[in-house]
Amino acid sequence: MEDDRETVRLWRVNRTIHELVRDRGYQVADDEINVDLETFKAEYAPTGGSVDRTKLNFFTEHSEHENQRLFVFYSMERNVGVKTMRQFISIMEERDIQRGIIIWPEKMTSAARKVIDAMRGTFHLEDFEEAFLLVNITHHHLVPKHEPLYPQEKKELLQRYRLKETQLPRIQQADPVARYFGLQRGQVVKIIRPNVDGAAAATSASYYPPPTSSYYFGPPDASRAFGEPVTGKPGVHLPKEIVRIERDYSSGELPQFHSSFPLELEGRISPTTFSELINDINTLLIKAHNPTKTWIDNTFAISTFYLSTLLVGSHYRRTMRELEELIARSNRETLNPVGLSLVDPHKSAFLFIELEYY
Repeated sequence: MEDDRETVRLWRVNRTIHELVRDRGYQVADDEINVDLETFKAEYAPTGGSVDRTKLNFFTEHSEHENQRLFVFYSMERNVGVKTMRQFISIMEERDIQRGIIIWPEKMTSAARKVIDAMRGTFHLEDFEEAFLLVNITHHHLVPKHEPLYPQEKKELLQRYRLKETQLPRIQQADPVARYFGLQRGQVVKIIRPNVDGAAAATSASYYPPPTSSYYFGPPDASRAFGEPVTGKPGVHLPKEIVRIERDYSSGELPQFHSSFPLELEGRISPTTFSELINDINTLLIKAHNPTKTWIDNTFAISTFYLSTLLVGSHYRRTMRELEELIARSNRETLNPVGLSLVDPHKSAFLFIELEYY
């Protein structure tokens, strides 16, 4: 009974690892993925006992890069140690293969992980627990379709939206989908989300759906960006989305904001217009907190027994009035006509700026 459960478990793991390898662009035949349980038992456990894991190991080549080969290795040890890692690496050295995946049943010891780190300059090694591969996470109905971009596609994306690489939303390297595709630092992935009606949001490689990012307050909807017609009027209807611009703490404690262009605003305003608006806001905030002007203002207030604050107001309040005028003018002349509305950052204590999206 225990052997039967183990066989079913490895049958599912074997199917998922072949799907993973194929999705990364390596050569995998359909019959290697679609093998049924009885055929799997007959080939890998013919005597009805436990599965011979050594028979599950396989080599494959990349479909587009002839010199890029991959070795998938199943650990016989339930707790992978240095001995198993040496066996794994020796096979790769013998076959002159630089990329390898080791699959382990229960535990990867710290010593084994140190081997992976030590060999990082020579080999590209990955490890997966069998439990991770029992189900193909990319087939789950809540996981949108992910397509890693080639370097040329990444270059075209950055040029099209006039972005720097650091302005793109980030996915953690430990994210299950990132691990599934083996994403590396600097690699860009295209995420295709379904519309409300179930249709795919991206129908060609030239279209990129809005990413899940810090700009959004709530989950994004792929139909709410990139030239969609304005629906609703600021001040009359409720916004259908709020684009949030976060604070940038890299320049110190002053409440400055990121001027990178949110992709959600594509088709409404240009990146240049957006950047100029945020920079104007940042300039006023820097001016409001200018220590020299504040010191002069306080000195003058003291010398007049604070009568000056009643007549002309403080330097900070005068600057904040300029900010309010800037926001009102920007909404009236630039943002409202295209279905956007800039919310006064006073309302969020300058923790972020919100653009209402209609």
